[in-house]
Amino acid sequence: MVTTSGESTANVRDRRSLRTLFTYEAPDGFEIREVFLEPPHLMVVNSDPTDEQGDHPVVIDLESHTERDLPAVTPQTWSGGWSLRAGRVTYGARDSGDRYCLAATTLDSTEGAMVECVPPRHGFHQVGQSPYGIGYARFDDRRPASCGTARAQRAPGSVADVPGPTACKVWDVLPLKGDGAVWGEVPKPRQIEVSEIKYRLPGEKVESLGYGTTGSLTWCGDSAWFLRQMEGRLMRWSPERGLELAFELPASEQVAVLSAPVCSGNSIAIFESREKKRAGTTEVIHSARAHATP
Repeated sequence: MVTTSGESTANVRDRRSLRTLFTYEAPDGFEIREVFLEPPHLMVVNSDPTDEQGDHPVVIDLESHTERDLPAVTPQTWSGGWSLRAGRVTYGARDSGDRYCLAATTLDSTEGAMVECVPPRHGFHQVGQSPYGIGYARFDDRRPASCGTARAQRAPGSVADVPGPTACKVWDVLPLKGDGAVWGEVPKPRQIEVSEIKYRLPGEKVESLGYGTTGSLTWCGDSAWFLRQMEGRLMRWSPERGLELAFELPASEQVAVLSAPVCSGNSIAIFESREKKRAGTTEVIHSARAHATP
């Protein structure tokens, strides 16, 4: 699995012993924005904190420790939209008309392809991937609250709305087989951290999986995973297995803050931060929890 230390260091660790196997340091003037582990590759997205330069992704071969740029991504890349699954990368880009676009490439390709472009003051959030394609929410500049639309690219060059989500409520989405999907809806705009996780299988009605933490929906292995932050729980769902409790913090630790799940090869990791008072001071403790995905 992979963890970060501060804003400039990423560590690849053994899932069982947590021993550090490889350490990456961001270049001078950059901070680490995103880290993706897909053995034998580690992809790190470096960002300029002043926003004067676009994101700078690098790919590291963990066997040889060699580092290279991502060939298809130009220096004009805009921030955001990053995801990695099965060698396919998504990222924010801009077209010849200077529109903001979601683009896709592979770790070895020298070219990228636009997934979708949007008008000014529109954008994308919570880009994710599953074995069935790329999923994301496209938002507009509506006021007082923007309208999110669930979108999916299930084959190159073909993007469509996802059937099922409540209009303007969707936040994150992962494609399933056929025209199915699992997604999160934010029912209360003033309580954006809480979503209702729903799914729809092809030809069937929409079903609810209960509440989840907004932005935590992640695909790993053969399942969708999401947090229930207030309960300290990591949930797992697939059409074949149904909904399961994968991990729960002990009652004594449920004041901890959990990160969104991170898929790393054949395991999924969550990271917890909690405060510990000691000798009149407050110390923030960070630790990692890993879970295999059989």
